[in-house]
Amino acid sequence: MQDIVSDGMLSIGLAMGHELKLFDAVAAVSSAEKPATSQVIAEKADMKERYIREWLCLMASGKIIDVDENGKRFWISEDRVGHLCGEKPDALLIYQQAVLMSAKAYPSLTELFRKDGPLGMDNTMFDEFDKRMAAFSEASHKDCLVSHFVPSVGMQKKLEEGGIQVLDVGCGRGMHIAELAMHYPKSFFTGIDFSLDAVVGANKRRDEANMGLENVSYMQMNAQDMKDEWTEKFDWVTIFDACHDQTRPDLCLKEINRVLKPDGLFSMIEIDGSGNVHKDKENDVSTFMYGISLAHCLPVAMNSEGIFMSVLHRKRTGEGLSISRMKTLCLGRKG
Repeated sequence: MQDIVSDGMLSIGLAMGHELKLFDAVAAVSSAEKPATSQVIAEKADMKERYIREWLCLMASGKIIDVDENGKRFWISEDRVGHLCGEKPDALLIYQQAVLMSAKAYPSLTELFRKDGPLGMDNTMFDEFDKRMAAFSEASHKDCLVSHFVPSVGMQKKLEEGGIQVLDVGCGRGMHIAELAMHYPKSFFTGIDFSLDAVVGANKRRDEANMGLENVSYMQMNAQDMKDEWTEKFDWVTIFDACHDQTRPDLCLKEINRVLKPDGLFSMIEIDGSGNVHKDKENDVSTFMYGISLAHCLPVAMNSEGIFMSVLHRKRTGEGLSISRMKTLCLGRKG
């Protein structure tokens, strides 16, 4: 129990370190040969020294960073800098934010257990949900999206030749669509999301980055009730780790089938859960996945009457291709 409590506090400190770029500050002014005091690190981070000192002590106690024998000077070992610092740290560092996001919803979550309590809750209960999910998606998918995922589903040639229509369901802040649109300018990409904040964020991200993408559009839409005129419109439909958040995934999948062209392809990335916790518990990541399912995915999916899905309770419907910790399910061509 002590380890669990300690790790929980360490997770908060890791989230702070990433959010405030404290690890970058440590790495910038110190090394094993020349460790730095909390004052030097605080000046680099432009933060209050006393809080920086306490955070450094937490990180050193958790064996995330190193400290000298006097307990006064700190540094990050060379082999850890890449995992903790820069624009692309380890995805698991970014996922520490999920613990804080879940904790904020805790009072509401406990009420959901009660027989007379609410069915579920929506994403407004989660602090900056769309921003957090965008960071999680980018950390998990961006580097492998074009290099691995597109070739694995056999779409590279068609995308390069151009003229095809692609739909991303549950696009969030649009990372997947933007990345594909930049690499395949001859094809056309549409992203939809139920969250207006997500769609606004996607458009803002595109504009601020000056991407100049004329082949991509984002719109707010319920994936369970897409436009009538979209029947058999799309050559390729994707859904990245979002099917389990649907209140009625069956209706979402039915709509996807409707908007696909007769020879269209549907590809989905989801967590590789067996649905059997006896098997899942052997995987190191299963505790986190069941936790985030309990704190977020299940309450969102149960927020209205109907079928719901846990993040780890899935029926396998196709061949899998492992990419990092995710499972790519290519559900096959329509027909």
